[in-house]
Amino acid sequence: MKATLTYPALSDRSLDLPPILIVSNPYRILDYAASVGDLGLVKLALDFGASQPAYQGRWTPLHTAALKRRLHGTGGSYVPTHEIDRAGVIGELVNSGHHINSVSSGGWTPLHVAARWAHGDLVDCFLQFNDVDIRAANFDGSTPLVLAAAWGHVEIVSVLLSYENIRPDDVDEEGRTALSWAAFGGHDNIIEVLGGHGDVNINAVDFRGRTALIWASSLGLTSVVTRLLSLAGIQPDARDILGRTALSWAALRGHRDILSRRFAVAMMSR
Repeated sequence: MKATLTYPALSDRSLDLPPILIVSNPYRILDYAASVGDLGLVKLALDFGASQPAYQGRWTPLHTAALKRRLHGTGGSYVPTHEIDRAGVIGELVNSGHHINSVSSGGWTPLHVAARWAHGDLVDCFLQFNDVDIRAANFDGSTPLVLAAAWGHVEIVSVLLSYENIRPDDVDEEGRTALSWAAFGGHDNIIEVLGGHGDVNINAVDFRGRTALIWASSLGLTSVVTRLLSLAGIQPDARDILGRTALSWAALRGHRDILSRRFAVAMMSR
C-alpha cells in the first residue's frame, strides 16, 4: 500500500529533504518537490501514490509550482540548481492527471498564480497546454491578464495579449478592465502595450462609470495621464456616475500637475 513515503523508500534522496519531510505522506512531499522544482522527487512521490486533489476549491501542487516558493517550515531549497526543472515538474503533474485549470479556494488557477507573481517562464509553460483557460476568472472576477496588468508585469501582459482567444476587455467584479487596473497602478508602460492592441477599449467604464483616465487623474498619476492622452480616440471629457470628468477629479484631489495648462488644454480641446 503506497500510503507513506518513508526514509527507506527515499533511499539517498532523504538526504536532500528538510527533516520535517523525511517521514511524510506522498502528497506533502509532492507539494514540496513542486515548490522547489525537483522533477526527480516529483516522480518519486507520484510513484508512491501522491494523487490529484479535488479539481475545485483546493490549492494543488501545480499552484505550488507556479508560486516558486518553498513550503512553510521546510527551510531552504535542498535541490542543486542544475537539477531544478520547473517546466518538467509542471508537465509531469499534468501528464499524471493534475488539471491545468485546477482552482484554489479563491478561484485561482495556476496561471493566475504565475501571472500575479511575475513568473513569465511559467506563464509560457502553462500556455503550451491547449486546454489552459487563459480567460479564467477568480472569485474577484480577475483574469490572469487583469492581475498581470494590475501588478505591473509588462512582459506577461504582452505574452497574454499575443494569444488569439484573449479578451483584453474582460472585467472583474467591479467592472474594471486590465487597462483600468494598469492606470490605477501607475503602470504607463502597460498602458502603452494595451493601448496599442486593437481590441482594447481605451474608454471602457467600470461600474462607477470611471475610465482609466479618470482613475489616473484622480490619483495624480501624471505619466499615466500623459500616456492615455496620447492614445487616438481617448475621450477626456467622459463623466462618471457622479458627473465628474478626469479634470474635475484632478481639481477635487488637488493634483496641480494635471491641472497645469498642458494637461487642462489637452483635456478640454478634444
